[in-house]
Amino acid sequence: YKNLVLNYKLHGAAVRRLLEFSWSKRGTDGFSQVSGVRIHSATSGALTSIRIVTDPKVEDLSGSKMVELDDKVIYLVATSVFQAQVADGYRDIFAAEGEPEPLNWTVNDTMLAHFARESTGVTGGLDGRIPGR
Repeated sequence: YKNLVLNYKLHGAAVRRLLEFSWSKRGTDGFSQVSGVRIHSATSGALTSIRIVTDPKVEDLSGSKMVELDDKVIYLVATSVFQAQVADGYRDIFAAEGEPEPLNWTVNDTMLAHFARESTGVTGGLDGRIPGR
């Protein structure tokens, strides 16, 4: 389905709430996939560290270009209309932070354009952004 991408300006505290909520949904279809962030958890399941990539154009998997999430800093977060305005739990967090900027492109169009540019096809692998993955 066509799912418009939205940009939100979120305080770090809201980003933390989003990631904590998502983490509470691990193992279900309510768990959110992320990029530009690395999370770590304690054996109790609580998130112990949230690190943000400092240059979104180059995601450095070694972690050298990352900083700890700051609850007072405003971050630009892209998400789908579904997650921001429909999905239980997520929509409340996004709604509390204000109006989004619509980007006038869809998730599936972006994916198709990426696949068309990449001659190697689609590959996958574990990159450490989510513990236990």
